[in-house]
Amino acid sequence: MKQRTVIRIAMLCAMVGIGFAFYIQLIHMGVNAPGCRVNSYVDCRLVLDSPYTAIILGIPNQIVALAGFGLVFSLGFIRLRFPDLRYSDKIIYMITGLNLFGACLGTYLQGISVFIIHGLCPFCVSAYACDLISVSFESTYFITRFIKKRRKARNRLLKEEFPTSS
Repeated sequence: MKQRTVIRIAMLCAMVGIGFAFYIQLIHMGVNAPGCRVNSYVDCRLVLDSPYTAIILGIPNQIVALAGFGLVFSLGFIRLRFPDLRYSDKIIYMITGLNLFGACLGTYLQGISVFIIHGLCPFCVSAYACDLISVSFESTYFITRFIKKRRKARNRLLKEEFPTSS
């Protein structure tokens, strides 16, 4: 898998995540949203009215998600649009770090939602899924890259140790 493909997938997940985070913010502001209350367990209001809606410095979680997804999208755009910029090859690491932070925060928040609040917000779960999808592709990219580098190094050592005569 090429780095450009991974960045495009991260950007796509970020766009979808921005949509979900924006929708959650509308619900938080009081807009009556369809699909929010499915039953007594799957209910956005139950989750958004809990004391756990602003974990980081009192900033609402959906605003943190909007900022994170927006930053991932922006970094991806910069990397794809301006590949010759200095340090642009390091952007994949920043994108992965942001998505990994989002996935860890999402895991924590989903744990709170399930085990403490005893309710789920379908749009929060969907935004969390965007992070997980992105992180899984990025992890696959890095693992594959690591394996390829190891194989090259091993093959080079084998050629040096056991040269073939023509």
